[in-house]
Amino acid sequence: MPVGPQGSPDQPTTALVRDSSLLDALVAGVADKAIASQMGLRRRTVQRRIQSLMTRAGAGTRMQLAWQAARRGWL
Repeated sequence: MPVGPQGSPDQPTTALVRDSSLLDALVAGVADKAIASQMGLRRRTVQRRIQSLMTRAGAGTRMQLAWQAARRGWL
């Protein structure tokens, strides 16, 4: 994992650690509704978390998010 100050784009934060299972499911192609059910969340919460991760990664699509997450060591 790249070395940098806490909170830099390549360093995991508490939010990224919390969302690692969400990213794993997203990369595996699991639907939002199924992710929500597995994680005990509402579908809209899952969608908001994915959108937040996309913004953080500078990704315009979920495919780009998966690529950036792998590239940054988030998976």
